[in-house]
Amino acid sequence: MDNETVQESYVLYGTIIRPLLSFSSECTQFLQNPSEHHFDRLELDCQSLLSAVEVADDGEHSDIFYQLNQVLEELIQTIKHWFKLASSKVGRPRARVPIDAVEELLWMKFSVPKIASIFRISVSTLRNRMKDSNLSVSKSHQRILSLPIKSFSRLREAMRVVDPWGVHERLLQNRAVKRRSYFVKYSHSLWHLDTNMKLIRYKVVIRGCIDGKSRFCIYLDVGNNNLAISTMESFMKGVRNNCIPSRTRSDKGGENVLVARFMIETRGVNRGSHLTGRSVHNQRIERFWRDVYRASGYYYETFFEMEAAGMLDIDDNLHMLVLHHVFIPRIQASMEDFRVGWNSHPISTENSCTPQQLLYLHVAPNSEELLMNNDEILEVCTNVFELLIPTVNFNFGGLQI
Repeated sequence: MDNETVQESYVLYGTIIRPLLSFSSECTQFLQNPSEHHFDRLELDCQSLLSAVEVADDGEHSDIFYQLNQVLEELIQTIKHWFKLASSKVGRPRARVPIDAVEELLWMKFSVPKIASIFRISVSTLRNRMKDSNLSVSKSHQRILSLPIKSFSRLREAMRVVDPWGVHERLLQNRAVKRRSYFVKYSHSLWHLDTNMKLIRYKVVIRGCIDGKSRFCIYLDVGNNNLAISTMESFMKGVRNNCIPSRTRSDKGGENVLVARFMIETRGVNRGSHLTGRSVHNQRIERFWRDVYRASGYYYETFFEMEAAGMLDIDDNLHMLVLHHVFIPRIQASMEDFRVGWNSHPISTENSCTPQQLLYLHVAPNSEELLMNNDEILEVCTNVFELLIPTVNFNFGGLQI
């Protein structure tokens, strides 16, 4: 490129290109904040550009300069017309609201106040713009309302007419189970017992008991066996701290036989002193285990990772002995913390009362036979165990029986 061509390029940049860039920036400012001052400045700059284009036209690129001249003239006419519309009324210019965008937002289920906040205008302004454009919330859903939609009742009637045998067959196969609402009248009327086996792979079990009326946790004990005598020890600890319940419910596992015999001996026969059945019917304690797992799941994951890393061999008796010696006291402490927290947490369906509060709010009117003192409970337990298994000495939390 020779020196003459370079000089012509500099002249073209200074007289045409740079003023065009400045003019573009001023147009943007005018669109954001239209005012008479900005309009006068734009008009002056546009006239200067038109003059510069006429001067720069050397005849070699007349087509380009002619098109540029036409664009500038059309632009100034458009700005004049737009400014006339914006300043035709007293007050600040009308807020620009893109109706197409509003309609799209209405189709997307946005509310009118939400759309107004998006465009930073008032709700009344948006409603006025929608009214001017004959747009409403109901009209924005014409694509949905125009579809041939039938109600569910009409659809069911049509299915009965078209395929009556198929409807009858599906009703027989998918008959919904009518569930009963759980109801216990008083506290200590029914205790639910069960053993949690989530950690049984590591020979650890969690024995639990919960009051049916108040959801009060009677006990949560951790052990390394599922024997009936261990279940009985936990149950008697709960009896000592509370009372002898009117009835108990458990599954048909052999670990509950001593509790069943104890309840029958103390409360009598042919009155449902101890109820047994499937675990799904023992719903209070089964639902309770779901929350207990939040506290015990950490130990399961820890044991599983130890086993995967080769640190724990469940077939090695020494490994299991050390595991129980180290972790069972810690799991027991976690369960006790959980039990205290559970008994103190508010229940939304019970007017935010805690299980501990419900336990005292729903005590039976004539509950003298339930609320015995520790000496009377100890005497009853002693008499019952002399009848059940007199050759075994039991230790109930420090009480020798």
